[in-house]
Amino acid sequence: MFPQITRAGSALSLALLVSLAAADDVTDLLMKGLQASTKVTSIAVQKRPEGPGQPRMVKVFTSPSYGQLTHYLQPLDAQGRIVYDDRKVRRTFFPDDNKVIEETSNRTYQWAPDRRIALIRQNYTVRMGERTTIAGRSANEVRIIPRYDSVATHRMWIDRSTGFVLRYIIEPPTGAAMTVTDTVSVEFPRQLSRESFRLPLRENTDVLRLWGPQTLASVRESERFTRINPPLPRAWPDGFRMEGAQIIGTQSKPILAIRLTDGMTPVSVYIWNTDQHERSPFRSGPVRLVGVLGINALGGVREDLLKSCVSAVAQSAEWAPERNDIVLTLPEIVNGTQTRIPEVYVPSSQRYIGVP
Repeated sequence: MFPQITRAGSALSLALLVSLAAADDVTDLLMKGLQASTKVTSIAVQKRPEGPGQPRMVKVFTSPSYGQLTHYLQPLDAQGRIVYDDRKVRRTFFPDDNKVIEETSNRTYQWAPDRRIALIRQNYTVRMGERTTIAGRSANEVRIIPRYDSVATHRMWIDRSTGFVLRYIIEPPTGAAMTVTDTVSVEFPRQLSRESFRLPLRENTDVLRLWGPQTLASVRESERFTRINPPLPRAWPDGFRMEGAQIIGTQSKPILAIRLTDGMTPVSVYIWNTDQHERSPFRSGPVRLVGVLGINALGGVREDLLKSCVSAVAQSAEWAPERNDIVLTLPEIVNGTQTRIPEVYVPSSQRYIGVP
């Protein structure tokens, strides 16, 4: 009897080890996919549906040294447009107008892949799907399945050897699935020259730098633009965390944008001073007013999650008419110090280095 129990215990231990190894394998592959845009040199032709109508066809040059440059090939009304993001500034060249618009890159506030993976592991179940061939490359499907029903399931087909994301589909909680990108062809040169990332500017090209967005080092910095003390809740709903903060809009009509993430899904919470805006700056989303404080939230999630984000901010502030000011109900977290950042994820290949 006892030998049977020992054998059964050994079998369970082996099954557990195999299960943990499989979980590590798929998580490591996902991290490789998230890192590819900053670590893998590539030239890819991709379909990128952007709203109704004919899908966009683009040619994308990616370099760890220079960033990413995207040529629009189709449709005709976008042909010749070029977007270059060096991870600090995003520049869009419009050839018909001979104009370049410069704005702050989203990369300036986004978390590194190791922190994103740590948050994904808290909010999603990551599973390996079928292996297939896309653009001549062998790819594994990685399914990122949410623990909350307010956000989408993400499906990524990742080139196992390079980590390049060959196909990416989002399946929202309601509505049809959306293909974010689908690779037609891809190559991996050893390196790309700096010339590959230069915009074809002419002598008389207008270069316009937008006032916003401006990435903030601290949420408290927004007070000098909006003239209100920005409230932040102790916790955000459904596992979301504050990834960064920006000032958007114009100098006379600024808006604080709190960028949230659950690891895969972005949501933005907007806060503004109604004394600086004649009307709500947004046509959609759940707007709520607390005195002079305007609050809204937008993102590709269920409406009830957006409302919960707005309520979380509204409950962190009270309007004091006698002072004509916002009073924070949680003043100790005004700078977001209580917004916990998860520990970084360490790939299994590095986890036991130096351990005997």
